Order: sequence, then structure tokens, then C-alpha cells
Amino acid sequence: MFIFGEEYKWKNIAIIAMFFLLGLVLIEPLWSGLFVFSAVILSRIIAKEEPSGKTFFDAENLVEFNSNYYFAFYRMLLSGAYIFVAFGQSYQITLDVGFFLLWFVGYTIYWYTTFFIPSNGELSPFLKGIATIGALISGISLISMFAWIITHFKEFAWFSNIITEPLAILF
Repeated sequence: MFIFGEEYKWKNIAIIAMFFLLGLVLIEPLWSGLFVFSAVILSRIIAKEEPSGKTFFDAENLVEFNSNYYFAFYRMLLSGAYIFVAFGQSYQITLDVGFFLLWFVGYTIYWYTTFFIPSNGELSPFLKGIATIGALISGISLISMFAWIITHFKEFAWFSNIITEPLAILF
């Protein structure tokens, strides 16, 4: 569900980024894991995956891009938010944090390719510059996440508090 038309990809990812930023700042302090849980539930409504191979035409650059950039960006931010909340509570590497870390790496690469690389793979000099900047930003975000985890890591556990605390309340 694109907020703007799918050809306005910069505006669409800005809206999703603001959604995650405001959710982490305003909702997450109320109850740890509440925003992440809400974002997981809303992922089927807000960011549905488009059929494979669906493209849109970028009239400014005269190329086609994959329509799944919105889905990939949402999932990338969702996995990053999960890691930030779950690991940030106790600084433990757990199975769920490890899973979402793999998801974060995969969706960062997927978002980069769908957002910056045209469907035909041919880059004009302008798009090469934008793609290079995008690669730097994507790489820096991945390296930053791993550096934060490595420098703050304390111990291993099976599951993070984001999973165990709600289960403890239920049982």
C-alpha cells in the first residue's frame, strides 16, 4: 500500500522511516516490544509484497524499477527495529535476535537492489552516483549494527526479553 504513487519512491520511504522513528520514540517507551509487535501485525496491511517482476516506470530517468522496494524497506526497518529493541534490553545474543539479524542483512541487500538498481540493470552516470551513495549508506548501516552488537554483547541466551516477558505474563 503505497502512500504516494509507487513512482514517488523517495516520499514513500520517508513516510515509512518516519513511521518507525515515531513508533520507536513514542510507543516503545510505553511497553517494551509494543511497537515492534504492532509493526509486525501491520506489515501485512502497510507493506504487502508485490507480485514478482512487477515494475514501475521512472519517467525522470527513463527506466523501470522493481515495485517491491516499499516492501523491502519496511521489512528492513522492521528487522532493524526488532534487533534494536530486543538486543538493547539485555545485550544478549539470542535465537530471535540472530534470526532478525540475518533478516536485516538480507532485506538491506534486497532493498538496495530494488530501490537503486533498475530492472534492466543498466545505470546511467547519474544513477551510478545515486547507487554508490545508496551502497555506502546500506553498508554503513550493516556495519554499524554489527559493531553495536559486538561492542555491547554480554552473553548468549535462548530467547530475548521481547519474547519471554509476554510469555511469562500469559503463563
